[in-house]
Amino acid sequence: MKKTTPYYFLLIVCLVSLFACDYQPQASASLVPLPNNSDKEKEEKINFLTDIIKKNPKNSSYYFRRAKLHWELQKENLALLDLREAIRFDSSKAQYFFLEAQILDFQTKYPEALQAAERAEKHEFQEAELVYLLGKLNYFNKKYKKSINYLKKASDIYPEMPEVYHYQGLNYAMLRDSLAADSLLSKSISLKTCYPASYKALIQMYNGFGKMRRATFYAEKAVTNCKGNGELHYLYGETLNRMLWRGSAVEQFELAFRYDSSIWQASEQLYRQHFENKNFTQAAFFLKKTLKIKPDLPNGFGALGYLQEVYLKNNQEALEAYKNAIKQDSGNLAAKEGQERVEKRLAWEAYTKTDAFKEEMRLKRLRELEEIKKSEGTTPPVEQK
Repeated sequence: MKKTTPYYFLLIVCLVSLFACDYQPQASASLVPLPNNSDKEKEEKINFLTDIIKKNPKNSSYYFRRAKLHWELQKENLALLDLREAIRFDSSKAQYFFLEAQILDFQTKYPEALQAAERAEKHEFQEAELVYLLGKLNYFNKKYKKSINYLKKASDIYPEMPEVYHYQGLNYAMLRDSLAADSLLSKSISLKTCYPASYKALIQMYNGFGKMRRATFYAEKAVTNCKGNGELHYLYGETLNRMLWRGSAVEQFELAFRYDSSIWQASEQLYRQHFENKNFTQAAFFLKKTLKIKPDLPNGFGALGYLQEVYLKNNQEALEAYKNAIKQDSGNLAAKEGQERVEKRLAWEAYTKTDAFKEEMRLKRLRELEEIKKSEGTTPPVEQK
């Protein structure tokens, strides 16, 4: 009889313990256990499972375990592929649908995520996380009242979780109940002092309702509690701009751009303010920054072309901007006219640097001198070349 090594027994004990807590055998099939965390890294476990799947291609649990590993490694597309296979071979497992819903939520595919979450609920998934997830996903699918019902249940389960109150507040804001929205969004902020999403919702809600003082109150609070957040500074600037406090608004737009130069709305506002103040060099700087982030800004390149041509007298950059404007919109007549003007001007500038132009100017001076002498009744001297 072949002697069994101690390692063999140790491996069996470790691997069986891994599966015992969360696996239910399928049709009396026995699973090959995984190495534990101390033995293998996640990638090695994936390779191990891949070999097992080749031998057991219809066992859903192996696909599910590999999907979880892919998800932990942030390879959500591979995780989804494995989950679809797991569901194909066994569509009765609630945890398969729950993980699918989590991944689709992460990918912001909210309609598909909600379908998966509802299937997990239908199969009686027991984890409390599902209640919150259903509340969140119903909000993103514009089922606001249904979302509120789930999130109220979630707040009983997770009374200290700011996200629960945040999404409740968003629902009430969409239902135009500003008092309930304010109360719930403020609750989320009380649990998490710097919660940019809740501040953003409050500022935008009150701006939308025309309650500018209230919007300013939350904007000031937001930039105080969430220092260095460019988006909140931009929203504060936008609020001040609507109240016609231009100077203060520009300060906030500058801070927004300093903290996050990817916020094109801030650089666009700075372009407009500098243009109004006749600071055309700075206006062009910020308009270029805006177009680098958002090249499809309506008439952005046309405006840049006109700014370079008329105010900065930079014909070469004006020509480039007009060409970009025409590339975006072949029917842009203003840009075409601008391009034609600039090309003529550039052609003339190039001609003034040629020998032919110098000769033309020499002859012109001779003719002018001849005319002067004739008018005075004298004969002009012959100019030496």
